[in-house]
Amino acid sequence: MRTKSNRLLVLIFVMVLAFTWLTPAASKAANPTVTVEWNNEKQVMDGLGGSWAFNKGEPLVKFSKTMPEVAEELLDMLFDDEKGIGLDVVRVIIGDGGITNPSTGAEWGNRWYDGPSDTIWPHEDSGFVWDMDNWEEVKPNFDRGQIFVMKEAQKRGVKTFYATAWSAPYWMKKNNSVLGGNANGQPPELKDTLDSNGRKIYYQKYADYLVEYAIGYKREFDIEITHICPVNESETQHGSYSGIVLRGNAYKEFIEEYLGPAIKKAEQEGRFAEVGMNPPKLVGPETTNFSALNQYTATLNNINPETGRHDYIDVFSTHIYGSANMFNNGPVTAGSGQYPAYLRNYEKLWQTEYMTQNTANSAANANTQIYSNQTISDGLYWTRLISNMFTSDPGFNAYLWWWPLANNGADGSDLIRFVHTGQPQGNGETTTGLYRVFKRFYTFGQISRYIDPGYVRIEATRAPASQVTVIAYKAPDGNDFSIVVTNESNAEVSLDFNLAGFPDGITGMTAFRTSSSENHKKISNIAVSDNKFTAAVPAQSVVTFVPDNGAKSQLPGLDYRRDIFSNLQAEDNDGTNADITVSNGAVYGLGNNDYIKFANINFADGSANGGIVKRHILSMTAVAAPLDGGLIEIRVGSPTGKVVGTFNIPAGTGEFKSYTIQLDTGDLGAYGSHVDIYAVARGVGNNLFAIDRFDFGETYIQPATVLVNGGFDSSNISMWVPYGTANLSRTGDQLYNAPTAATSSTSAYSLLISGRSEGSGAAQDITGKLTNGETYRVNAFVMPTDSDTTASIKLIGYNDGGQKVYENAIASRDKLVPMVWSQVEGVFRCDIPDGVASLLLVISNDSDKNMYLEEVTLVPQADKEALISALNTDFDRDLYNDEEWDSIENALLAGKALLTNANASQRDIDSVVGALSSMIPYELYLECDKNIVRKGDYFNIITKLSNILNSNTVAITYQFDGAKFDYRGFTPESGMTVISSKIEDGKVSLILAKLDGYGITDIGKALFSPKEDIALKNDYTSVEAYVDIVVQNQDGIKEIRKAYGATELKTGSDNPADTNGDGVVDLIDLSNVIDYFGVTAEDSEWRYAAFYDFNENGEIDISDIVFVAKAIQ
Repeated sequence: MRTKSNRLLVLIFVMVLAFTWLTPAASKAANPTVTVEWNNEKQVMDGLGGSWAFNKGEPLVKFSKTMPEVAEELLDMLFDDEKGIGLDVVRVIIGDGGITNPSTGAEWGNRWYDGPSDTIWPHEDSGFVWDMDNWEEVKPNFDRGQIFVMKEAQKRGVKTFYATAWSAPYWMKKNNSVLGGNANGQPPELKDTLDSNGRKIYYQKYADYLVEYAIGYKREFDIEITHICPVNESETQHGSYSGIVLRGNAYKEFIEEYLGPAIKKAEQEGRFAEVGMNPPKLVGPETTNFSALNQYTATLNNINPETGRHDYIDVFSTHIYGSANMFNNGPVTAGSGQYPAYLRNYEKLWQTEYMTQNTANSAANANTQIYSNQTISDGLYWTRLISNMFTSDPGFNAYLWWWPLANNGADGSDLIRFVHTGQPQGNGETTTGLYRVFKRFYTFGQISRYIDPGYVRIEATRAPASQVTVIAYKAPDGNDFSIVVTNESNAEVSLDFNLAGFPDGITGMTAFRTSSSENHKKISNIAVSDNKFTAAVPAQSVVTFVPDNGAKSQLPGLDYRRDIFSNLQAEDNDGTNADITVSNGAVYGLGNNDYIKFANINFADGSANGGIVKRHILSMTAVAAPLDGGLIEIRVGSPTGKVVGTFNIPAGTGEFKSYTIQLDTGDLGAYGSHVDIYAVARGVGNNLFAIDRFDFGETYIQPATVLVNGGFDSSNISMWVPYGTANLSRTGDQLYNAPTAATSSTSAYSLLISGRSEGSGAAQDITGKLTNGETYRVNAFVMPTDSDTTASIKLIGYNDGGQKVYENAIASRDKLVPMVWSQVEGVFRCDIPDGVASLLLVISNDSDKNMYLEEVTLVPQADKEALISALNTDFDRDLYNDEEWDSIENALLAGKALLTNANASQRDIDSVVGALSSMIPYELYLECDKNIVRKGDYFNIITKLSNILNSNTVAITYQFDGAKFDYRGFTPESGMTVISSKIEDGKVSLILAKLDGYGITDIGKALFSPKEDIALKNDYTSVEAYVDIVVQNQDGIKEIRKAYGATELKTGSDNPADTNGDGVVDLIDLSNVIDYFGVTAEDSEWRYAAFYDFNENGEIDISDIVFVAKAIQ
């Protein structure tokens, strides 16, 4: 039980710390000021979005049928303002058919992972697909991934659909292939064959093709392509995938003499109006970076002097691969550096593709496979970059990510990344329905969710403090606005906001914040006075401020979504069973079995990164201040769920330290998209440690396995041998895990077991590696190739003659799914019998088909549950002599040291548990045979043990209130004999024996009576009994064990109706009984009401009232 004194000590400790932390500085500098000018308008926002090129929508199509809840959730996260980040632009690829060899029909890539899309004009003589006889049959699956995404985005309010062509169909190009490199001795350019009028036939066909694409998608799919671009990075060759080279004069000619006029002509002929759409805006030149713009200067500089615009290009576009650094340090101005002056002639500037992490360089192949590139520091890089591009002169109107959601091998490409099976990509669909959400998803959403298309950027103090960036936008009508502040520094920054020229009526602001631990956390009640307010922006965070009277303030926070790329702040827990105290962000007051809960964590497949490297490697660090010390068990699902990691926190002085462990991320552990975890405190006392936070990471802690090459990463697999008929080989085709080096490729391997007879498998000799009495955990990842199999892990022993003499199934799992990695695990206590000369660890299943193994470990893992129970025993000093008490204290001291020792031996733990258990008193039941004891009564204290003990000798001492009661004698239970007795005031001691054998449970009953000269009142008193009992174990060894028990009995006055004991029964006594009318033995008040239950029926009823009424004098 927790005592008030313990809680008081905790409170005092916390108050001392709080005083130290919160003592104010002598003086405080003025806050930096952010002035936002309502009437100083800049460019219009067109939106943030991303691309779905190369079949990245295919998994969503699959999940819409097999896991519709997953598809809906992901689509909401991307496109819905309420449930996600509200992206407003969908970029798609204009399919080219993928043909690289017309004679064979061969395509580059594949249609489920990374490859081409359907084209509307497959062959020169085929015509458009919707004019073909089989169109209705083809239509449901035509370009289905992108069509599905666009229609789902439409449902969620998206109106901007931007279509880019990577290549023209093969037959329009000189190389007779959609690939962007030389083929068949020809470059990847449009054919320049002339017609009789000297016009280029295939330039015109390509222009008509793009126009027809826009019209056809509206007519056939009711999707309005609002923007169209004829080329993607066409200044250079891309030999491994779709591409076209169209640059210099050729680009200028195509835009100004073919595509631009073709769009105008279709508009004039009413073809767009006929299907209910506006003409698509023409976007270009879509270069790889700013350096490549020199290939398009002639086109981009061809400005109509009357309009001040290009006649056909509505939107200037570029990517920034290799050019991102020009915006790293702030906005840039046209005419300086690589930012051309002609940009001022374009009303719209779009950045249409970029995704590389902020690593040592900004090249597309920069190393992205590290955990830190998925966290808040990465996320803040993007809000700064986007803010600087938007505040450049002229500023950009749109920013498009590469793939918002994808299954791929480079996490840098995604905001959300699908988890895949680990099987080779390109051989089939590999997504599992799990996904990981990177921190940049939320920071990207700090802009996209709160600044809609049509919002107008307004001037704001761009950099009010070091590493702080500000942008502001207002709605085109009404009073709504959004201010986005990025703080990349390691210190909180308080800012004074001055809303200059803003409409009246702004009384408060609402903030949405993403930080290292938060995802769009909603913060209300920011007071505004005279269009001014002050707000703190925490270190390493981005905050979007919106007015309370605007629509955006009604959005919910997204902080109910947690992920492994955020840390878990203890004070932000989602529930606790403890009486905790929070100070300076840390939680104090955690005792044994207390927990703090963190809900809805997306572990996905438990990978710190999710690329081919770091798969299923996830570390967790507790930042904790040790006090009494103990364990922090990380459990999944419930406070008693599976332990997936344990922190050992030795006793300390309250200084915060970091403790790192590896989490179990198998599919039975920290695995899945919506996981609740419980940090459960285990130990002795009520103040084991303070917890500040939990961090995730990619640290790899090598398990202390007794097996050799259990990960099969070494080429030498000779220590693994077939068990039964089987062939063992090392393969890189099926991977559960991979090496810990951060690379873009892997040489990881698994073990293939082939050529099997039923039940055969792989084995390793572990003779002499296990110790009897120790506890071990075995874990393996198994992938069968057929359905509904049961995998097992066994210990099999042989004698000197090679005969099997021992078999123990230490782990198994049934109903395994084919071609899916499944965790098989077990914990066992080693008990190898004598006669076992050699011992094998064997892994197999009940099939004869191929199976794979990965990450097989066998590690010591002591079970400390009994130790914790023993350490929490409430030993009563009065029960023990000095020697016994010294033994208890020594055992407790040793046990506490073992508790927080990660390498503690099970045998040492069992020794301490045994020592303490031998001193733990047995339960002794005492029961009074009288409901209420009154003067003149005799009553027995019936005495018995909680269970039968192998004993024949007992010593018992009763302690009672000698001022009220006399001892009258003892009646032993049948078979028991009183050998001796000693009577003292308030105490009687007896020695009893069972003379006819062993086995004692009922001891007897002691008789008492009230003293003749004592006046009893309605009250409670107790009788206690202490027992020493000789117990003999199965080996004939005897020891003296203790037992203790107590009972509480009620005493009453001589006259039961005299409820207050004043010697008179009157109306006050009647009133006292009426006070408890209707109270039953089940009620908390029964302890007081029980004295008035005169008919002993467990309820104060009318009979009890009448009893007193009749006795009134």
